Amino acid sequence: MIMKNLFRIALLLMTVIGLTSCEEELDRFTMFDVDNETSFTIPATTVLETPFAIRTPEIQSDADNDFENNNSSRDRIESAKLRRLDLSIQSPDTGNFDFLNEIELFINAEGLPEALLASKTDIEENGSKILVLDVQGETEFEAYLRKANYSIRVRAVTDQTINEDYDIKVNTTFFIDAKILGI
Repeated sequence: MIMKNLFRIALLLMTVIGLTSCEEELDRFTMFDVDNETSFTIPATTVLETPFAIRTPEIQSDADNDFENNNSSRDRIESAKLRRLDLSIQSPDTGNFDFLNEIELFINAEGLPEALLASKTDIEENGSKILVLDVQGETEFEAYLRKANYSIRVRAVTDQTINEDYDIKVNTTFFIDAKILGI
């Protein structure tokens, strides 16, 4: 009787361990990154320390290929968190981010409230053409990425005047946890 119970316990333990490792193996296939990019223009300014807002054109997410390559689709997204957001100056060639004091980027999609994606305050004047923003790591963006289109609103404050327009590219990387074939 004791041997029979020990055998059942051992069998149960092996089953639980096997299921746990299968789940971990499946998770490896259901988690992936989706990269998107858009751009916006900061017009030449003469006013300092005054916030201004800019909207990007609506972004047609090109994530469908990423989902297809991972045997998934938008409707299978369980979780989407922003892993990285960086800005890079495309023009002028001599431009840098020294003119910015702070910046915030918000995501918008039809039927959803606006949400903060990333921000940076007290931006150092170090001549950089690339600016990595602080992301809202635990904020869930699943509903926004389920949409085919979304837009980004930029709110910025300058502490220097700029004499020409600045074209800025936005690169985002979202970490996706999705169901594969409904699993």
